[in-house]
Amino acid sequence: MTKLWSANRKAILIPQLEVAITFWQRLRGLLGRKNLQSDSAVLFPACNAIHTVGMQFSIDCIFLNKKNEVCKTYSSIKPWKFAGPVWAADSVIELAAGSIERLQIKKGDQLYVGDSLS
Repeated sequence: MTKLWSANRKAILIPQLEVAITFWQRLRGLLGRKNLQSDSAVLFPACNAIHTVGMQFSIDCIFLNKKNEVCKTYSSIKPWKFAGPVWAADSVIELAAGSIERLQIKKGDQLYVGDSLS
């Protein structure tokens, strides 16, 4: 478990960030969960599209380019929908619905994944 930081604001946005690296972590994603807490998110490296097939709740997602800059956001994606592909994206973060607005994340913001901002 790590954290998601805003490099622009030098502040923690998400204190509990899971990183889905293995095949099984990526395959499962958020499936089987009843919700996603507002202080949690899942990062999918090397990914430019997501789906909510089989999920029980809506999510927000942030697409990041190779420089970890926000290149596209989607808010309140309902279950059984698709987002992407976003050709400029190198990774995707799935968050609780409403997080993009609450955290004021916008295109061009630079995000950082790690235990500290360095």
